[in-house]
Amino acid sequence: MTIAVPKNRRFIFEIPFFFSYMGSTKLFYLLSALAVASILEMIPIPFWGFLVSVMLFLAVYKVSFEVMLDVADGHFAFEDKYNKNISDTIGFKALGLPAIQLLILFFVTPQNPALSMALLVVSLFITPAYLMLLSQTDHVLSALNPVQLVEIVKRLGLDYWLMFGFLMVVGALVLLIEYLLNGLLPSWLDRIVYSLIYYYSLIFTFLVMGYVMYYHADELDHTPHDTEDTRGKQNVDDGDPIKRRIEELIENKDPQSALAIIKDMQKEGRDDLDALAHKAQNLLTVKSRQSPKEYLTQLIHQKEWSKATELWKSYQQDGHVLRPDEATDMGQLITHCNNKHQFAHVIQMVKGLDKAYPHEPQFIVDQFFLSAKILYQNKKTEQAGKLLQSIINKYDSKANVSAVSSYLKGLQKMGKI
Repeated sequence: MTIAVPKNRRFIFEIPFFFSYMGSTKLFYLLSALAVASILEMIPIPFWGFLVSVMLFLAVYKVSFEVMLDVADGHFAFEDKYNKNISDTIGFKALGLPAIQLLILFFVTPQNPALSMALLVVSLFITPAYLMLLSQTDHVLSALNPVQLVEIVKRLGLDYWLMFGFLMVVGALVLLIEYLLNGLLPSWLDRIVYSLIYYYSLIFTFLVMGYVMYYHADELDHTPHDTEDTRGKQNVDDGDPIKRRIEELIENKDPQSALAIIKDMQKEGRDDLDALAHKAQNLLTVKSRQSPKEYLTQLIHQKEWSKATELWKSYQQDGHVLRPDEATDMGQLITHCNNKHQFAHVIQMVKGLDKAYPHEPQFIVDQFFLSAKILYQNKKTEQAGKLLQSIINKYDSKANVSAVSSYLKGLQKMGKI
């Protein structure tokens, strides 16, 4: 089965991805097992039903928060795994806001019904923000911080309002289904079916919230984890050359090519490549979160010189400057362009290096010297002479300029300058 993956758009346009995620076989088996276990609540033993109910409640909420965090980190396929970042008691912590709502009903409503209704509406509205914070802090008081709650609503903007309305519709549909099924099934089967519907709707709402967190990671200052590091490497059948090729592409940070092969194979009926598809898609997600500077640095480290040059050139043509943080990385790109006789690129790359890397005087001297030699070779002797003299005047006491001085003296003796 081809797994639908989000295209990094607003959640309202990613409904196919949500249904694809909820259609996971692993998720179906897990929730079905929990739903079937709900009939144990009917055993007539004192406190037994309550204990079973609490255990199932905690289990479902733990899975829900795991789904939220997983999707927020850019993992777009359900994994039945235990997440240590989510406490086993987080279901109880999720009741923090409902507990406040009960206090409002008991103590505020009798005195001021209008104020009570307003407070209840506000508390209901900020519930998604509370759950988002709780998934990251796992601390009730931190998640109830009104400043942080308001900040989430402000940063998500329109998407928060859309998400709130969408989740209300989902809740209303669950109540409608429960109403329509009322009395149609035996009590034991009714309990299983209702539990399954409730569990699915709960996971679905947390899935939507997790995706909204992922989509607005920049606004929420949340950096998705590098999925390759957190997931670990998957075993690939060494006897299958196609899988081996896909794995090589993923290891070489080329998820686009890996996904292209996977899609072609899936069209031919291959249904055993889902794990690699998830891995490639997650890697693509991480790459999409890279800044242009990070991407340029990565291309240089991978010696993808043509791509790195084109990326730099695209920004330079738009009037912007794109450079790696490290002078050595920039030096490698300049050296490559010089070796390829792309002298116009070298001249442009060298401009402004003294401001970009002020603490690398020798690097600046070497690159400016290279630029001066290119200018001279292109019969721009006056510009070359001025640049050489400028290097000596500015960096004589800061770096080794002997080669620059010798070159300038040579040009002067030949009467070139």
